[in-house]
Amino acid sequence: MDFSSWYRAAQEKAAALHLDADALLEAHALVVDMLGEKWCAKLEKEAGRDRSFHELHPLYIWLRSSAEVALVEVAELAKYLAEFRDDPAIEGLLAHLRTRADFEPTVFELAMAYRWKRAGATVTLAPILPTGKTADFSAEVDNVVYTAEVSASPRRMLNLEAASFAKTVLKTIRSAGSDHDHIAIELVLTSRPPNVDLHGPVVRAVREAIRNLTHGAPQRNEIELPFGVVVARIIPDDRDDDAPGKWHHRQQLMLQDPGEDGSEYDAHKNATVGRGCAIYVRLPNNGTDLYDLLLGKFNHERKQLASIENRVIILDASGVKADALTLNMSRVNDTIGQALLSDDKTSALWIATRGFSEHLRPTYRIATMSNPNAISPLPAQFGEQMSEQERHEDIITGSALDWQPTRRFEDPIG
Repeated sequence: MDFSSWYRAAQEKAAALHLDADALLEAHALVVDMLGEKWCAKLEKEAGRDRSFHELHPLYIWLRSSAEVALVEVAELAKYLAEFRDDPAIEGLLAHLRTRADFEPTVFELAMAYRWKRAGATVTLAPILPTGKTADFSAEVDNVVYTAEVSASPRRMLNLEAASFAKTVLKTIRSAGSDHDHIAIELVLTSRPPNVDLHGPVVRAVREAIRNLTHGAPQRNEIELPFGVVVARIIPDDRDDDAPGKWHHRQQLMLQDPGEDGSEYDAHKNATVGRGCAIYVRLPNNGTDLYDLLLGKFNHERKQLASIENRVIILDASGVKADALTLNMSRVNDTIGQALLSDDKTSALWIATRGFSEHLRPTYRIATMSNPNAISPLPAQFGEQMSEQERHEDIITGSALDWQPTRRFEDPIG
């Protein structure tokens, strides 16, 4: 894998980020070493197989990009890996990091475990419980061992499911063929019938919608399904701005590969403009709002540790809420708060959201709820210590965040 752009950016941009260039290069080397050079080479090979951006492993992007946020993301991951490299469970965590679907939840798990350790807890990754199950991590605070279960963002799970449907749609578009250079497919699911694979009916509906367009039907064709609708539209070019609605997944891409002679598209197809498509997927939300979603995730995670005392549930609300500290606490108390108070085995609930500070440092905003009815409530001062460190300590260097950025950094979200 070619890391030259990342290396060059580390040398050129480290000072503006208040980071040491040599330390950045060491962080990059650590991540590559622990995840494996052969695995990195495999990422390079897979990326060349007609993959859309959404299918690429985040590390394939981070390890090669010259963007400032990529430097910071790699440095952050290196910090966690260095901290836990001697933990007996690290190999299992590395295996999860190598998997596209498990990567982000595993980074979140490591981020939370690191912050507990930084605040003074003795942390063990993936402890085996008396039930034989494995928890995400355990942490000893004031001579009490707490067992933590970390949950991925509900919105992220919807996004992954939507991306899976989008991949099915893309394969169908490629195999179906069309007389039109540019088409858009919209897939809207209104329900999820239990124990039914929906991908097969979606493939047939997309094929039919494209066929109807190809055979001279109007510019738009709609196929009704028992669980939703598929819409095929002809669009003027590969960019489509005519897709109203809130989508869990949207992508626009070209359907042809660059030619070997360096032309933008295969010359033998006589195409001066590549054939393009746009894909949109929306999943049903079943009328569930944020607080009911979080309650459902809380109940699921505590069932994972059903017989375990002194458990802590940590929910990732990134993607469904910008800032956990702006949650409507009245709604939280009426839903998830009541469930917490009625459960003496759950010591605390944390709801976290990930963002970036003005210093371009990954930061978590965490709403903490200690359970006074628990067998062993988590000390409130422990959460306060963690929050204080998050506000004032550089997660990468460990030094105080007492410097002012000299310029506005690139938007890490866009």
